Amino acid sequence: MQIAMWSGPRNLSTAMMYSFGNRPDFDVIDEPFYAAYLNKTGIVHPMRDEIIASQQIDPECVINDLLNKKYDGGSHRYQKHMTQHMLNDFDLTWMKKVINVFLIRHPARVIKSFGEKLNNATIEDIGFKQQLNLFNYVSTIGQKP
Repeated sequence: MQIAMWSGPRNLSTAMMYSFGNRPDFDVIDEPFYAAYLNKTGIVHPMRDEIIASQQIDPECVINDLLNKKYDGGSHRYQKHMTQHMLNDFDLTWMKKVINVFLIRHPARVIKSFGEKLNNATIEDIGFKQQLNLFNYVSTIGQKP
């Protein structure tokens, strides 16, 4: 089983990832599209260079790894994805091959929490639009998100 957990920032997604990481039957993949997002957008984030150096920057390579790479040996995979990392030109068809789950927190709480960490945050930084687009896409491919 492969679970793709979709979240925006400040949604306690890291805590959820750690809970799956404590299970011996799960391999955990943390924000696999982050480097591709940083590379494509040119956005400056903390540790940008280290992230780009440590991950695939080609979204097609990320997808191939998610679906085919052998990880630490768990029989299941938990993928923690940040919706804002999924740019409009990234292929989504691979999502048909995983179980897509959405971690949704009340928007006012997300905005308040995110605003405490980053001044002048935009809707793109928070990922609300992209989360809706991904949610709708998953619905159109016949999965119940």
